[in-house]
Amino acid sequence: MAERKKYLFKKAGKTTKGTIKSELDLDMFDITIDETGSRDLGILGLGWVSFIGNNQKLRIIVPKGTFIFNIRSKIDHVNK
Repeated sequence: MAERKKYLFKKAGKTTKGTIKSELDLDMFDITIDETGSRDLGILGLGWVSFIGNNQKLRIIVPKGTFIFNIRSKIDHVNK
C-alpha cells in the first residue's frame, strides 16, 4: 500500500514546467460558445475555468496533447 501511495504522489506531482520550450510545444483551440448561462471550460490535468456563456468565441492555448472540454457548470453562478 505504501508503494502505491508513493507511485500516485509521483504521478500527481508532475508539472508542465520545462516541457514547453517553444510555441511548437503548444496547441491552440478556437472555441465557439453557442449557449448562455454558467459554463465550465475544462483543461484535463490542469483545472477548469468557470464563466458566463453569452454566445462568444474563445481562444485557448495549452500544452500539446491536452484535452479541452466545454460543459454546463456543475455549480451555478450566483449574482450578489
